[in-house]
Amino acid sequence: MTIFSAPRGLPRFTPVALAIALGLGLCTVATAQDLVLGPGVEAHPGIDAIYAKFTQGYKDLDAPRVAALYTQDALYLPPGDDVLRGRDAIEQRFAAAFSRAWEAGERWHIRFEILDRGVEGSLAYDVGYYHLDRVPRSDDNPGEGGSSTGKFTVVIRCQGKQGPCHFQVDGYSGVPRAEPAPLPAAPAAPDPVDAVDPAYAAPPDPSAPPVLAAPPEPPPS
Repeated sequence: MTIFSAPRGLPRFTPVALAIALGLGLCTVATAQDLVLGPGVEAHPGIDAIYAKFTQGYKDLDAPRVAALYTQDALYLPPGDDVLRGRDAIEQRFAAAFSRAWEAGERWHIRFEILDRGVEGSLAYDVGYYHLDRVPRSDDNPGEGGSSTGKFTVVIRCQGKQGPCHFQVDGYSGVPRAEPAPLPAAPAAPDPVDAVDPAYAAPPDPSAPPVLAAPPEPPPS
């Protein structure tokens, strides 16, 4: 088997090993794009793995896989609805949503942006934004598509400092789209009657000769 030569001090790779290394690198880039850690947010292997699995579960519309990322007694706080308790209830919620996506001919891609993270022992929290893209599954099933953004906060429970970790509490709500500000109205043109108002007249020229009034006409004889 051919070995690729490399400068002294650098590792040498077989073709298979090189392909694996490149493949792992590409996977790392794709995962980084799905999870963005804001300034000051430290990476955590166990917590970050939840989001990677969550994104993959959305791509596959796999409700059991997503629900498995929650603890057995997790609390799920959807907007405008009652609190759901337990993994089974959470799985039913995702199954209903994914079923609607499948019937609409869509596949879903969800990304996360973490703004703040706190870790204390086996408990942690994250606060951030999610971005959901609904794209056509195929040309035969174009779907409606679209995208949405929301904010979320989660409480996470880990087994040990590195995990595995699961969501204990998950609450979220949508962020409304910002409407463009209306353009200011154009100033109304002055009314013709107002145009002769002294406020619109130019000030008199002091060097101009005075205008004398015409004398009255004599009465008819």
